[in-house]
Amino acid sequence: MTRNSSNLYLGPSGEDGANKQVDSLTSDPSGKNQVSPAFNLDLRYTLGDSGTQFYLGNLIQDTVRLDFSQQLGVRQRLGQSGIVSVSYVFSGLPSKVWQDPYAIGTDRSDTRRDINGVQVGWQNIMGSNFSADYSYRDISVDSENSGQFLLNNIDPILGRTLTQQEVNMLKRSGKSHTSKVSYFYAIDQRQSLIPEFRYVDNSLDGDAMSNTQFGGLLSYFWRSEDSQYNIVSNLYLGKTDYSDANPVFGQKTDSTDFAANVVLFKNNIFDVKKLSAYAGVAYGEINSDVNFFNTTLTNFTTGLLYRF
Repeated sequence: MTRNSSNLYLGPSGEDGANKQVDSLTSDPSGKNQVSPAFNLDLRYTLGDSGTQFYLGNLIQDTVRLDFSQQLGVRQRLGQSGIVSVSYVFSGLPSKVWQDPYAIGTDRSDTRRDINGVQVGWQNIMGSNFSADYSYRDISVDSENSGQFLLNNIDPILGRTLTQQEVNMLKRSGKSHTSKVSYFYAIDQRQSLIPEFRYVDNSLDGDAMSNTQFGGLLSYFWRSEDSQYNIVSNLYLGKTDYSDANPVFGQKTDSTDFAANVVLFKNNIFDVKKLSAYAGVAYGEINSDVNFFNTTLTNFTTGLLYRF
């Protein structure tokens, strides 16, 4: 079950949520509970002792940051020098946004938001506990109509209509560059921590939507002594700084970002060694300088996981 409160995104399920129509550009978004199936795929195939592994899916560390993209790639072990990887990054399930988030007093229409790109990584760099990766993504919003309503109707905040130049500043398609560095720390044989620092440069077509993100992720892993239970927990804190003021509000929409989750796994369900049951809870929040951009997401999941 997911509760999504956002004036910009429709949530992971792509349903309309509670904000198909809004009457104000100054209010926080309302929310709606949604129940939908979730498909988390993590397939891996290793070629014998060659150190080569093919993989397809998404990682739980990405999901906690509300990143539901998929990867199709290959990893190669380089002896004591670590593991290098390269993958194609793409949208898994369709992601939906509003064609014009700023349309008020009328039903808003949704549209697809797709990503395609490439990611390269180096794990256990030169035999150390450090890892790093870089990804490039092309972001495409199918029907980009941001600001079109206010091009023909009075902006209640500014007291006038937007100009075409201002509307162009709201475009959300473009390029994204992400760099990450992490360190693996073993507390003991059954517990570990992975702190990670990330920097994101979103160079979008609209200057008011282009931004940079700085963030830190702390991941915790625990395994019971009999290996029957596992816990994975993630905590993310970040800051988003926009390049220019949003013309709809006359100011930047900078934000602080927070996300956390906990997932419990019960292994060997029904005495099947590769079958596990899991239950998890996740919470994400974007606290913007402009209330209209505030976003919260609460998610409860349960299901079965089979390792091939």
